[in-house]
Amino acid sequence: MKNKVVLLAAILLIVVAAVIRFNQIQENHEANKVIAENCIDNEGTVIIQEGLFFTLTSVTCEEGL
Repeated sequence: MKNKVVLLAAILLIVVAAVIRFNQIQENHEANKVIAENCIDNEGTVIIQEGLFFTLTSVTCEEGL
């Protein structure tokens, strides 16, 4: 019985962590999209910096290139 409770708790923890990470990725994507669109509208150059496997992608804008 104890093993089932531990297994259920572990599965629940993994699911909660996955949902939180998915929300972070979604929010980051939306923020990056706004930055990129504003940069293009202002005739800037969009710079996309990809991180490692567990890091989020970042977008910056360089004006006048």
